[in-house]
Order: sequence, then C-alpha cells, then structure tokens
Amino acid sequence: MLLENHTKATAAPPGFAEARNRRQKARAAGLDPDYWYAIEYERAVKPGQVVEVRFWNTSIALYRGRDGQLHALENRCAHRQLKLSLGHVEDCRLTCAYHGWSYDGDGHVVAIAHDLFNKPMLRVHVRSYPVRVRYGLIWVFPGDPALAEE
Repeated sequence: MLLENHTKATAAPPGFAEARNRRQKARAAGLDPDYWYAIEYERAVKPGQVVEVRFWNTSIALYRGRDGQLHALENRCAHRQLKLSLGHVEDCRLTCAYHGWSYDGDGHVVAIAHDLFNKPMLRVHVRSYPVRVRYGLIWVFPGDPALAEE
C-alpha cells in the first residue's frame, strides 16, 4: 500500500508481549537502539583508563586513550572472550589481560603479543560503538552506526 506522499507504509513494531527478541522488546518499551544514550559521566573515565558499562544487558568496554579520545567496544576479546575491561590501555589501544591482543578504537585487532609463526596478522574485530561527549556525559549509539550522524 502506498500513502499519498508516495512513502511505503510499514507495519507497527510488535508490542512487548509479542516481541521475539531483545531489540524488539527494547523498542516496545520505548527504547530505540538507533538513538544516543548517556551511559557515564565524562569525568569517570580518565586518560589511560578502561571501565565496564552495562547498557541494555550489554557489556561495553569504555576507555580513554592517552590522547584523551574516548572509545566504546564490545566488552569481550575475540580470542578467548575475556572481558576487555579487565585489560589495560596502551597509548590509544585496549589490550586484553589474557593473551595480550590489542584493539584499536574501531575494534580491530592491531597487535598480538605472541609469535604468529610467519602467518599474516589475523583480521579480527569486535563491535565498536559511536561515542561522543555532551553536557558532561558520555553518550553511545547502540544501533546502526550509519545512522549515528543523522
């Protein structure tokens, strides 16, 4: 069915009782993943520090590089699933405490602390979240990153 202004009609999202997954339940409760949410005070994360933040039952490793830039990554190492928030910040990278895999602010593995036996660097990553600071608060965008700048 087309509306008069030639836009496609879409079905309303399911209600909370009919929701089949966490994303649908969040939307039914009035939470939209494609929106910015305040998750921490700006002063709570110092340069070189990493903290765990839980949002929508999702664990996020929030860290500030030595340059002062904030980054938000899925809080798990792609190697053995250990929480990245248990690791440490080296310059602008977050390094896992278990085997020393280092991640850049976009969630890509950029260094591995052990020998690769002449094999190329693995192309592995964890999810990163758009992050910004406004009004003394740290905000993340848990939805589609392409919509974060709209």
